[in-house]
Amino acid sequence: MERNLCFIVMGFGKKKDPDTNRTIDLDATYKKIIRPAVESAGCKCIRADEIVESGIIDRSMYALLYYADIVIADISTFNPNAIYELGVRHALRPYSTIIIKEDEGKIPFDIGHDRIISYKHLGNEISEAEAKKCIPQLRTLIQSVINEPKTDSPLYSYIHQIKKPESKSLVFTFRFIFRDASADYVYRGACPYPSSSCSYHFQSCLTVSYSSRSLDTYTVSDYVLH
Repeated sequence: MERNLCFIVMGFGKKKDPDTNRTIDLDATYKKIIRPAVESAGCKCIRADEIVESGIIDRSMYALLYYADIVIADISTFNPNAIYELGVRHALRPYSTIIIKEDEGKIPFDIGHDRIISYKHLGNEISEAEAKKCIPQLRTLIQSVINEPKTDSPLYSYIHQIKKPESKSLVFTFRFIFRDASADYVYRGACPYPSSSCSYHFQSCLTVSYSSRSLDTYTVSDYVLH
């Protein structure tokens, strides 16, 4: 059964918030709130540091920003890469982007009008009570975005004439490697086959052509999903 793919945009490890001067362990947020919420919503969760890239990782990152069914952006500590990637996603997709942030510090004006889920971070960890409160909240929003998508990109909200890029203008070839050998998970109609490095590979290809150009193929490299 096909599962929606959720790409997580955020910083990694411990980062200092420039507004509050607090050090935040962003990995704790990912492990205790984000990933449990995504997986309990029935989606496959991947963060950029889980991508195994033999070439330039930017290519895979941009492909996921475009192709992922859902993007969750944690803008805590205002990591510049995360803020930039959120902007790219907002330019590519009018909907299916969720923003979260720990509850201290300011929210940038440009995204201050968006709905942002806040959570309380203790600095080094997320409390069990906070995780218990936030996981169902985030899961409900993910399911709502999947079932009833609404415009959440400021670009598409304010400039109604703009058109989102059509997927038929690109060709992507994805190869996914699953460490958990979850054979019941098939993404985009992929087929399993044995591999020496792990139990299964899944190969998936979206095959379409340009309307006025010859067919090109952009290979997006292997991902290791946990």
